[in-house]
Amino acid sequence: MKQKTFFIILLISSLIVPLKAQLVKSDFRVIGYYSLRSAMNGFKKLPFKRVTHVNLFFLNPDTLGNFTKDFSELKHFISKAHKKNVKVLFSIAGGSSHPYYHNLLKEDKRAAFIQNLVSLVHEIFAVELGQVLKSQKK
Repeated sequence: MKQKTFFIILLISSLIVPLKAQLVKSDFRVIGYYSLRSAMNGFKKLPFKRVTHVNLFFLNPDTLGNFTKDFSELKHFISKAHKKNVKVLFSIAGGSSHPYYHNLLKEDKRAAFIQNLVSLVHEIFAVELGQVLKSQKK
């Protein structure tokens, strides 16, 4: 009798635990790496439904710490990613050796470099942020 009761409890608990596990929100992240160049040049189909984050590589400044490229083409990519609830991140200081980063990160130049990076991010996301703010006012 004890053995039969044990198996019934085991059976019931094996049915309940998976149901409860499905109700718990997962913090699991899937990060995809995608070329910054591809994202700007009419990107092909990216499986946004399979990732939670997209890391665009490589965002590098010039030797003075300025981001001189026109990044307006990224707005479409970022907008599409955000519609699918995918966060977009940037990888900097990669792709090849960049000896000038040592100079850009010195104390007398670090703040300006960071400000340039923040300004670029604000510029890229400004259009989308404006759309979000407009939709919240309605």
